[in-house]
Amino acid sequence: MSHYHHLTMNERGSLLLLYTQVKSKSEIARHLNRSVSTISRELKRNGSKRRYSTCVAQKKYEERRKACRRKKLLCQPELQRVVYTVLSKLQWSPEQISA
Repeated sequence: MSHYHHLTMNERGSLLLLYTQVKSKSEIARHLNRSVSTISRELKRNGSKRRYSTCVAQKKYEERRKACRRKKLLCQPELQRVVYTVLSKLQWSPEQISA
């Protein structure tokens, strides 16, 4: 199980405030109780040359999350049939199916 937690809008707001105050990535990370690599990655993905927007960052994050969702069931007809069979005929729970 992963213990990684995505940045919240409040954390992004704090990051913006500290970033505009020209604080180092280390200082920002310490203030947010995050690793320096998390801060660096956030700025690299969502910022550009001392510019960072919380709204733009959140929008990009949501777009990336939406795009990465797998569509296994939609792309595999055989898997669809198996899931349909165990759900409807054998009455398995979704937990049993996923296991």
